[in-house]
Amino acid sequence: PRDQNAGVTGFVSRLYTKLLSRGYDADGLNAWCAVILANPSRTTLLQVSLTGFMHSVEFQSKGLSDADFVKVMYRTFLDRECDASGLNAWVAALQSGSTRDQVAAGFAYSAEFSQIMARYGFQ
Repeated sequence: PRDQNAGVTGFVSRLYTKLLSRGYDADGLNAWCAVILANPSRTTLLQVSLTGFMHSVEFQSKGLSDADFVKVMYRTFLDRECDASGLNAWVAALQSGSTRDQVAAGFAYSAEFSQIMARYGFQ
């Protein structure tokens, strides 16, 4: 599956590097590419990002603070570092009861992420 769509492979590869801070393993890359290729949608991308990566023991064991978590979301979903006002707003949302899944979804459903999805061939 990793050889079927360069955009899907690039997206999954960046989840490894941005969320897990490491390179991918071939079996994992193939498995997640297959999931996305079966239903290439924003919903699937979010599910893979959350279920496959953010909810993984590997990511959870990082024990990220709210601020560090938000910074990872910026890098993963927006491909950039955060600005102070955005960081403060997302951290405040977490401290006011929003879940990390809700914050990740906020990034994943942003117009800015839509542009990144387009770079990988998704609409």
